Amino acid sequence: MASKRFFLALALLASLLAERSLAQGVKFHDLAFDQAAERAATENKVVFVDFFTTWCVPCKQMDATTFQDPEVAEWLAEHTVALKVDAEGNETNEALAKRFGVRALPNYVFISPDGNLMGRIAGKRSPEQFIDAGESVLRGENALDRARSVLNQGDPNDQLAENEELQEQMRETHRDMLRGSVASTYQVLIGAGHLDEATVVAGRLTEALDDADSYNALAWAGYLTGSPVQANLDQARRAFEMTGGENIAMVDTLARVLATLGHRDEAISVAEAGLAKAGTTHDRQTMTGCLEYCRKQPAG
Repeated sequence: MASKRFFLALALLASLLAERSLAQGVKFHDLAFDQAAERAATENKVVFVDFFTTWCVPCKQMDATTFQDPEVAEWLAEHTVALKVDAEGNETNEALAKRFGVRALPNYVFISPDGNLMGRIAGKRSPEQFIDAGESVLRGENALDRARSVLNQGDPNDQLAENEELQEQMRETHRDMLRGSVASTYQVLIGAGHLDEATVVAGRLTEALDDADSYNALAWAGYLTGSPVQANLDQARRAFEMTGGENIAMVDTLARVLATLGHRDEAISVAEAGLAKAGTTHDRQTMTGCLEYCRKQPAG
């Protein structure tokens, strides 16, 4: 009887520890990539790699929010062998990041056990968005593929309204892809100090897409370098003004660029106003992190 109680207690302890592990967030394995691939093959999973750098603020925000979510932790544990790799940590890490085309951060890649890139998730995502995107990757899909597959089904004459809506979704997907591609190039140029070339690249994007999302993407790319320039502040202000200060992502960008450039008091004011307007848990977390960042920056 004592032995039975002992094993019951042991099972309960294991269960509690498992629950605590999930509560503490995603479990990243301390394995080399080849070891993770072997383990993924054995367990019928894929390799998930969180590429980050020490200076990447959105990476830290993901660590503090989405990767603390129990459902995200459970989903990754069920489907992947998860690794966390500093893309600039050493030559091995740099080579791995280059191998899988990591150019902007945050960057999360899904890799089959035989080493083939299955898909990636770029940028900050809420827990729900992250899981939805991850499921899509595991199905071998992306947003553009899904839109095209629906467009190719049925009689166009019977689904005209639906197809027009999906065509607009396809156009928006193309616009998102264009913004992401140009912003990645722009970030590299700003980081390397090639400001004239960066200006040309930014101009091409805003000529094609004169909208708040494009200006915000450019401003955020400059911020991610750790050394934004005046043009990034102008872009952030433009995006903020075009949305009337109601878009939390653009409030976050403006406040962070202001703070990084030494406009600490204005940055804090913008962040506090954004926090007051935040209507969801995710938005409040975003602006709380933004406000903390702004308060830590030195005044110019």
